[in-house]
Amino acid sequence: MKRSRVWKKAVWLSVIAVGAALVILVVDGRDGFQRLEWMTEDFRSAQFRHEAEIHPDLALILIDEASLSLLNPVLGRFPWPRSVYADLLEFLAEGNPRAVVFDVLFTENQWLHGQDRDQLSEEDEALLMATAAAGNVHHSLQLIHERPDEVDEDALDQPLPDEIRQQHALNGVTGLEDEGRNSYMLPFEPLGAFSAGLGAVGLDADADGVFRRVRPLFTYQDEIFPALSTTALKQQVGLGEARFQGRDLLLPDRHVPLDDSGRMRVNFYGDIPAWSFGGIFRSLGSLRRGEPEAMLVPPDAFEDRIVFIGGSAVGLHDIKHTPLSSRTPGVEIHMAAASNLLMGDYLRPSPAWLTPLLVVLFAGVTAASFAQGRVWRQLTPPLLLLAAHLALVMIAFQYHHLVDLVAPSSALLLTGLACMAYVSATEGRDRRRVRRMLSQYVSPAVLAEVVDRYDEHVRAEVGTEERMTILFSDIRGFTTISEGFSPEQVVEMLNRYLSELSEAIFFHEGTLDKFIGDAIMAFWGAPIRVPDHAERAVSAALAMQERLEILNQALLSEGLPALRTGVGLHTGSVILGNIGSERKLDYTVIGDNVNLASRLEGLTSHYGCPVLISEDTAGDLGEGFVCALVDRVRVKGRQQAIGIWRPLVGPDADNAQREQALEVRHCSQLAWETYRERDWSAAIAAWERLPEGDPLRSLFVARCRRYQDEGVAADWDGVYRLDSK
Repeated sequence: MKRSRVWKKAVWLSVIAVGAALVILVVDGRDGFQRLEWMTEDFRSAQFRHEAEIHPDLALILIDEASLSLLNPVLGRFPWPRSVYADLLEFLAEGNPRAVVFDVLFTENQWLHGQDRDQLSEEDEALLMATAAAGNVHHSLQLIHERPDEVDEDALDQPLPDEIRQQHALNGVTGLEDEGRNSYMLPFEPLGAFSAGLGAVGLDADADGVFRRVRPLFTYQDEIFPALSTTALKQQVGLGEARFQGRDLLLPDRHVPLDDSGRMRVNFYGDIPAWSFGGIFRSLGSLRRGEPEAMLVPPDAFEDRIVFIGGSAVGLHDIKHTPLSSRTPGVEIHMAAASNLLMGDYLRPSPAWLTPLLVVLFAGVTAASFAQGRVWRQLTPPLLLLAAHLALVMIAFQYHHLVDLVAPSSALLLTGLACMAYVSATEGRDRRRVRRMLSQYVSPAVLAEVVDRYDEHVRAEVGTEERMTILFSDIRGFTTISEGFSPEQVVEMLNRYLSELSEAIFFHEGTLDKFIGDAIMAFWGAPIRVPDHAERAVSAALAMQERLEILNQALLSEGLPALRTGVGLHTGSVILGNIGSERKLDYTVIGDNVNLASRLEGLTSHYGCPVLISEDTAGDLGEGFVCALVDRVRVKGRQQAIGIWRPLVGPDADNAQREQALEVRHCSQLAWETYRERDWSAAIAAWERLPEGDPLRSLFVARCRRYQDEGVAADWDGVYRLDSK
């Protein structure tokens, strides 16, 4: 009898192992674990690549915030005159670099007022002559795919100029298929012809918004061009003799692993040393004055090096999210790819058979361990196997190999849970033990809600129109605050801030859509529809301010700055989309009303109010809320005027707070009545009745006095126009 039970248990555990392995292999084959795998790979990069040094033959010059500030009195706002880049090439020529690579597109002529448009401007001529004189300058081009409905169809699929094809295309490359690009942007004529090379720019983020891969080569019609990362390496790595074979790029002395789309996985480096463009500019001035000892940067620092030039200033819009940083200049990605090629330390994916083998192994070992009678014997083998696999994954990464972590671990977890369920269903003691263990981590009510309603959400809420309340929150001046503290302090402050405000959202049963840097987006009304979503959202916004006050007291006591936040809410119809899988249900909303909620958050700084709500949200609030009209505005991008309100107190306010709020509302109503009637003196008197520290008092008093002095149009309707976002 006992042998029969043992045999039956072994059979069922084997069935569980096979079933779990098949499930994991199917999910993995459909890229179901891709995002989680990316996250683990990013963690490996952060652990092992933060101190990795880039190839010494590569150098970087950045147009950073300091450069913009330093050169603004001399050159004005960016973009600068192109003669500045000619001066840069003149300076670099003194150091005899191997190559200079611009991650800057010079696609249009830079005309100056009064100059003949039939000839190159002096600025373009200076850059052209400096490029020709240097003989080692590589410029950027773009090869892109445009939709016919976005541009004139006649402008698509135009052939490249003959001189560009003949001079810069790689004629010896084989095996790379046409990728369907139908448009291009070239350096202004004849800059491309005078360049030593042209490198194609264009970085594609993965589905999670992180940049991890680059294309070493680009195709346009029948021509192949190097990427910006490889254009200066054509001779050194034999790029002109490249062959594509399967998922490998074969070069004369190296094999570069690629993915199915022909992209190379970048093995990133830590803090890449860089010279500021402003420092180079000052050094050039010292050199011209005959004061070499005063140079901040000697030209020979670039001797026989490949110099990349790009931007890191936020206003240049070339900041990317990479595994090592969310603020990586795009040029550093090109540099990292170039260094990978030079050093041969690109990341190699594991063989296609390895992950399925590990999945089957993990499922089998886990199922076999549950044939043991004692709990520690059941859990020890899977845990040891998981620890060994984690060690393998980490060690392999240090040798530039990517071994999948999520799929094998998921096979272990799924098999373990299934086996545990089977054992608990057949053995009462184990059933109670498992239930006690899981109850520490899972809320039965929440679990039942997700499971019971999942199919309903998937079928009914994909692309449906719903009336909801959307909330945006952002820290005012966080960039300025973060500049004065270490990264560790900034991260700690941000984490504490997001935790506190998220708790307020969760307490009022909101859905936290996403974190956007230091901003928060949330909504009420889905996935569980409630009629009072506006009241819950406004209550959450007020609770966020209360929690922020408590947090600020703690921050100030620790020598950290207090944080100020702006919260905007709007109620309206949005498109609700259901994005997720069987393991996680995730909603998001899109539409003009979402944008309006974001605009309201931005207006909190203009009006000095911590919370602003739209008239639609205010109209949905019950009598327990006291709100006051702030303004009627016409925001940029919308023709219809909207009323902006501020919630003063919620239903849980005490009598003193409510009395004060009612007084503010009364003063505001009186002020607006006289304001609309253009009785400026009465309106000023009414607004001056607001408390001394009220932010609207000085703002509207100043506005009324301006109208009193300058007058208003005959058709003035009391609506204030905001031309900025």
